[in-house]
Amino acid sequence: MALESGLAFDQDGKAFAGMGVDFADYDNDGWPDAFVNALANRRYALFRNGKGSFDDVSDSSGIGGITMRHSGWGTKMIDYDNDGWLDIFVAQGHVMDNIELTDPSLRYREPLLLMRNSAGKFRVVSQESGPAFRGTRSSLRRSG
Repeated sequence: MALESGLAFDQDGKAFAGMGVDFADYDNDGWPDAFVNALANRRYALFRNGKGSFDDVSDSSGIGGITMRHSGWGTKMIDYDNDGWLDIFVAQGHVMDNIELTDPSLRYREPLLLMRNSAGKFRVVSQESGPAFRGTRSSLRRSG
C-alpha cells in the first residue's frame, strides 16, 4: 500500500528508516497526512494527503531543512499553541552512543524538537518552549 499511495520513498526516491510516525491533518483539508522521522543525514518526511495519494512536502514545508542532521524517535502532531494548526513534536537522539567519534557534526544526545505549524509552513520553536527543549547539558542530563 505504501508504494501505491506514495509513502514508500522520500522526495529523492530513496527508501528511509522510519523511526516514528503519526497520521493527522496538519493542513486542515480534512485528510490525514503522514509525518515520519528518520535517522541523521536523512530529512524527516512530511507527506501531504491528496485524497488517498501522498506527496512528500518535506522541503516546501520547511521540515527538510530543519531536520537533516537529527535522528528522531517518538513523534506526535499536536496543536500546542491552540491556533488550529497541528504542530509537530519529536523526541530525538542518535542510535549510536559513539556517533560523535565517527561524525563530529552529529550528537548522541539531542534536545526535544517542537516545530510550529503556521498554515503549512514549519519553524522550530523548541528554544522558546521551556528548559526541557533548550538542549543544555543540564536539561539533557535530567531528561536523558
